[in-house]
Amino acid sequence: MSRLVTVPLLLLLFVPMASAVYSVELNGFLYLVSYEVYSNGTAALINAEIDNMGNTCDMAGNCWTEVYEVYDYLLYYNGSSLYLLNFTSALRKSLPYYAPKNITYVYFNWIYYTNGSWYVNVSISTYSPETVKSFNFDYIYRLDLKNFCVERTNLTFPTVPVMRIKGTINGWKIIIPSEFLPSPDYGPLKAYFFLGVNPNITKPVNCCSSLAIPSHSKLPVYFLLKKNGQVKNVTLLYINATESLTGFWFPNNVKIVNVTICEKANVNTSTKTVETNGTTYTTKTSPNTTKTQTTKEKGICGPALIPLLTLVPLVLRKI
Repeated sequence: MSRLVTVPLLLLLFVPMASAVYSVELNGFLYLVSYEVYSNGTAALINAEIDNMGNTCDMAGNCWTEVYEVYDYLLYYNGSSLYLLNFTSALRKSLPYYAPKNITYVYFNWIYYTNGSWYVNVSISTYSPETVKSFNFDYIYRLDLKNFCVERTNLTFPTVPVMRIKGTINGWKIIIPSEFLPSPDYGPLKAYFFLGVNPNITKPVNCCSSLAIPSHSKLPVYFLLKKNGQVKNVTLLYINATESLTGFWFPNNVKIVNVTICEKANVNTSTKTVETNGTTYTTKTSPNTTKTQTTKEKGICGPALIPLLTLVPLVLRKI
């Protein structure tokens, strides 16, 4: 999603409030709100972003648009339920050993779906107050939405394929409300709008002057699904603009999921010595396989049974 100036901040620190499953207190002059729906036809990932921004001027009267704070989120919609994905723990574990674990900024650059898997490109910034050093990393993760876990890949941009976004979810057409579009032909699956406390608020300098700034009380940010005359509303979040811009929150029906690192089964092989009717031989075994073997000796007929190994299941942690 577009931005003008980026100020790194901790984005995935969840502080649940009594009034919502998750909320953020964010006093501001002007918000830039955007979201994009990435659908593979049966489910969707939604990248939502809230920027706290305004105008900054110097003593000479030169002004420019500046983003003070950025909050970036990834949500998953399976056709009926909406999940807010918390990557903090998984990202910390995937960082190299020398990187400080204090994550100051996370940004989801792009998303794509190919060969039955979702992939997410994530930019991560970390900072060490002790050494006053910062590190930036850019990884591509495969996202397993069945088990809500991720694994790093060796893919790099631009070798990754480009996702052709579907305009439907299980036959329901995705529609971005016109009030969230800068123009009727924008999108079609991306919302982008400014929000101020009143219609007379000053627009950002040299930025999108044609965009309307709606004045709302507890503005719902949502997209629509339409099918055979039926309409469903998928609400992503609410913005508190009753008297001033004071923050936003996610509805109670949104489920927060802590994404983990995908665990892999142990595939190490071992050797086992078996003696059958005076004949000794060695066989290789694996925790994920079961083998039987038959031997036949001169003058002796009959199978020699090798004990079956217990299968080790693939354990994927789900929170």
